[in-house]
Amino acid sequence: MKRTFFYAVWGAAISLGVLNASDSLESIADIRVAYAKVNKLASSITPEVVPVNDQSSEGGEAKIYKTKEGAVHLIRELLMGETGKWQREIYYANKEPFFIFEVTSRYNVPMYLPQFDVKKTERTEDRYYFLHGKMVRWLHGKESIKSVDPTFAKKERILLEEAREWLKRVK
Repeated sequence: MKRTFFYAVWGAAISLGVLNASDSLESIADIRVAYAKVNKLASSITPEVVPVNDQSSEGGEAKIYKTKEGAVHLIRELLMGETGKWQREIYYANKEPFFIFEVTSRYNVPMYLPQFDVKKTERTEDRYYFLHGKMVRWLHGKESIKSVDPTFAKKERILLEEAREWLKRVK
């Protein structure tokens, strides 16, 4: 009971922007708890839907989950194409991303061809964890990409730029 109360108070504090990311997120375990809290919060919010038609041949959309006070806690992007789709969820605490989840689905052939088989779709998942404005873990499927990998710093920079750009766009 005490644990549930703590998480409820902690989640409410994050949703109101009372806690800073540096004060509340110190470990991967904290990120997982914040992830669950944001998803619970998002289930009670009607998202703002923004068309994203300039990024894909088949169009797309972003769903922005904001509190009544205007704090963005989750952005869900979906881009559709004839050969696949791409989804990304960006989780925020105190205007900074703390977790990003991406799913890339590649179809066996373009979806309009008779050979198209949804069961042959290749799916790739990437999970990115951030603490204090730095990426601390990258999981590509079940593989952990090490921070010494040359692509790690580049991916970190791109993800942070895009996540921050989304916040500027939705204000």
